[in-house]
Amino acid sequence: DLLRHLRGAVIVVWDGGSNHKGPLIRDLLSRYPRLHLERLPAYAPDLNPVEFIWSYLKHGLMANYVPRDVRQLDQVVDAHLCELAVRPTLIRALWKGSKLPFLDKNPAT
Repeated sequence: DLLRHLRGAVIVVWDGGSNHKGPLIRDLLSRYPRLHLERLPAYAPDLNPVEFIWSYLKHGLMANYVPRDVRQLDQVVDAHLCELAVRPTLIRALWKGSKLPFLDKNPAT
């Protein structure tokens, strides 16, 4: 879906998790030659801004939270991520914890 909205080469930067490897990913890459993957170093949270979002959820919003089951945990995490999606100022602040620049095309939000 992303490739339909972007022109040229698309580079996805992600960690080396096992879910980012294997035959499904190799098949995806063979079907979409414009898509390129760049893996982050083995442990590089300072280069991965999403780590600051997970940390904010885990140690901030969900500190001491104990779900009844995995389904409830999934629902609560999803709700927090949806709330975060409409708070661009907070996302920007969390991003600043990384070493990556924030290319803001809409600084008024």
